[in-house]
Amino acid sequence: MLYWKETRWRRAQVLTNASTNRWELPECGVITGIKLDFRMVGAADLGSQLRQRIAERMTRIAVVTDKQEVLFAMRGDQLRALNFYQEGHTLSETATLLDGKSQLTTLFIPFGRFKKDREYMLDMGKFCGLTLEITNDIVAAISVDGQTSVDIQLVEAQDFGRVPVNYLKHWEYTRQKPVAAGQDLLIELPSADPIKTVIAQMIPDLDECNKPTADPISDTSRLVMTLQGDKLTVWDMRPKDIGRENAIEYGRPRADGKYHTSQTWNWDNTIGYVENMVDHELIDEAGGASSIFNEDSQDRFQHAAVIAADHEFQIKATAVGIAYWHTLMLWDSLRANGNDPLGLVCGCNKHSPAVVKWMATTADHYFATIIGTIVAQGKS
Repeated sequence: MLYWKETRWRRAQVLTNASTNRWELPECGVITGIKLDFRMVGAADLGSQLRQRIAERMTRIAVVTDKQEVLFAMRGDQLRALNFYQEGHTLSETATLLDGKSQLTTLFIPFGRFKKDREYMLDMGKFCGLTLEITNDIVAAISVDGQTSVDIQLVEAQDFGRVPVNYLKHWEYTRQKPVAAGQDLLIELPSADPIKTVIAQMIPDLDECNKPTADPISDTSRLVMTLQGDKLTVWDMRPKDIGRENAIEYGRPRADGKYHTSQTWNWDNTIGYVENMVDHELIDEAGGASSIFNEDSQDRFQHAAVIAADHEFQIKATAVGIAYWHTLMLWDSLRANGNDPLGLVCGCNKHSPAVVKWMATTADHYFATIIGTIVAQGKS
């Protein structure tokens, strides 16, 4: 009889700032995924830092073999977005982004379509020297070395009765930036293994006040996905319109947070296009008779204006919208229980090649594609 075993395999593992931390995984066992609970205490100066949340400071989360063959590799913000699309809700996060406070966030490395998927799992005994690697770029201005840690939890199948044939591999396939404004980016997707998931992410450059130099999902850009060398079109829409279509299938992500900011700085709620927001001031640190209001904006990076005084303040906000972490789901045959009506499976298939295009871009954004493929056990 199948049952699931969940244990804190490693507790309070301290992450060294600006480095890669590694843990050797067990030599055997069948897992549906690895749960990571991050904690940062005593965050020193979040109010004047870019990229304040733990997830976006995890620049690479990977599972590799002893020969550095990759079974999983994504950035922390991308993984939170993938978790949302797979589970239908945002995972646990205490975003208390106030100076001197603690923040916590949960990430889940999936080897299936969702947590506790019985069809796709990873058989660790089929690989040699499996290692979990977590790379971060945390600096002392945000958190003193040794104040960020992670609990590692394995979600293991017990008494499964058979060996799973395949696992799902997710990784950042490309990450590139236009050379000049107006350049179209074209990404031809790989064809060696069956592609089941394609996610696009638009990553804006930020100025010194945490403000994007341009809107990555503005009305001037288009996102296109085609098959058969442009003969079949899957998407040809503005990014925000694709986000609205995603919302019909996956729901809308919700982001909560407590922010330490000022009239100068913008604050990041992680929702690429905000549809509704509730916010209120927690404290005016100068103690003056000022009041704040949030500017009427759908932007992920919000700006709060102050009336009558230029004080620093703390604000609490809840945002709901689309394009979580500026990501969009372009292809998801797994949602239909493995049904793949267009047959985007391999290089010999009549629908290859599959191409993603980002049209009419500006030169102040990175564009990333994240891919999920079905891979046989023992193959990475």
